[in-house]
This record gives sequence, structure tokens and C-alpha cells, in this order.
Amino acid sequence: MFRYRVSVVSAKGGVGKSSSAAFLAKALALKHPNQVGLLDADLHGPSIPKLLGAQNVKIEFKGEYIKPITVGGLKVMSLGFFMPERVANLWAGADVHMVKTADGKEKAIAVSKEQDALWQCIYTVDWGDLEYFVIDHSPGSGDEWTAVMNLLKPNGAVVVTTPRMLDTIVIKTISALRLLKVPIIGTVENFAGFVCPECKKTYFAGDGGSKVAEEEGLKQLAKVPQDLEYPKAMEEAMVRVAERIQTFFEEQEEKMTVRKEEKKV
Repeated sequence: MFRYRVSVVSAKGGVGKSSSAAFLAKALALKHPNQVGLLDADLHGPSIPKLLGAQNVKIEFKGEYIKPITVGGLKVMSLGFFMPERVANLWAGADVHMVKTADGKEKAIAVSKEQDALWQCIYTVDWGDLEYFVIDHSPGSGDEWTAVMNLLKPNGAVVVTTPRMLDTIVIKTISALRLLKVPIIGTVENFAGFVCPECKKTYFAGDGGSKVAEEEGLKQLAKVPQDLEYPKAMEEAMVRVAERIQTFFEEQEEKMTVRKEEKKV
């Protein structure tokens, strides 16, 4: 269904995580049109529809399945397509589902409304076979975040940081990924200083994101400046990140092939 599942995560909100996920998915879709999906898994603050200019779209169905919204060769799904933009999403409580056990008996299980909504966005959508599936996670590493990780089991993650972010909270997110055995492809540092177009001096710079990447032994995939033309800078950076992600998976597959050959000997 999804060959490569790429999680885009951050330790906190407001660092450009969703923008990174959207531009990354668009960059991948340029090389793989109609073979890239983007899931907005941030239930409490879905922003992908607005970032892609797709707020007022009509959801269509294909039999029992929901058809994803297509934007420039990119398949997209977000709960933001179903909910009014200015209404809060309250996901308290749980729903009861009947499931069959291994011995054929039915058993009632309680599933949180958050998990149920995420499950539907993933498994009741007619995604088709995709080369890349990009997931825009909720900030942090709470229940909602963990539920998506367990449902999709990503085979790669990109951690979004900023120069002024506290390294301790970023390290916690990195630790959570490692506990779940999700390979970390690298980091993206957003708002990496502002270069004045007049005097050419750099302002608002810091080394928080770079420092964490170095200390944790991670590759820094890109640094996106706080430019007057930020969307263009982000777009160019994510094209480079998409290429590095492709290389990462190629290297992973080569390693797996070598291990298989070694086991045969």
C-alpha cells in the first residue's frame, strides 16, 4: 500500500513542521506524480488544507471509500476537509467496536475517538499504491502521535527544529522515535536566521537545531532561512531533502540486501 512511510515530527508547535511536510510531499510528487500521499495527522490543528490552498473542496466517495483530494499530483487527506475552520475539535471519550479474536469469537474493545478518526483517515481512504506516504504528525509525542506511529510504523522520520528551540525537548522527541525503532533520516532547521537584504547581516541566528543534530549523531538535511521569500526558500530546501530521503531509502535497501546475502553464506 505505502512503500515508504515518512513521518515529519517536531517537539513543539509553531516551528514550521506542517509547512515542511507539505513542501516535502510536493517535492516528492514532482518526481512521483500520483504516487505520493500526504496525511494531516494533527487532529487538533489540521493546517494542511490551508497550506495547499484546498480549504473549500468537496469530498467524494468511491463506493465505501473516501477519495483523497488531489493537489498537483499529490494525494491528500485531512480532517480539516470535514470540519469548519473556526470550530474547535474536541476528541474526548471513546467508541466501542466489536472485533473478532483469533478463535473467531467477537470481543468489544474501547477505542479513543482520536484513534478512531486517525484509523479512518488511513484505512477508509482510497489511497491506492503509493511510493511515498508523508505524515504530518501532531507536535510532541503524546497519545495521538504514538497512535499514528503504531498504526503506520514509519520507516523513516524527519525532525523539524529551529535555532532557538530548547535542545532538551527536541531530544525527548528523538528519544521517543528511537524507543519506537523509527529510523531518523535527519533534521530540518527552520527560521535559521534572517539575512538583511540591505546590510547583508544575519539576525535572529542560533545553533540550537544544529547542536542537537550534532550531539545526537543525526544528519542536518536542510537549514531554511527566515527569508522575505520564505515559501520559495522552503520549496528549494525540501527539493534537496526529498533527494536525500530517496538516497536514505536506497542505502537502507542496499544494507538489507547485503545482510540477506551474508545470511546465505
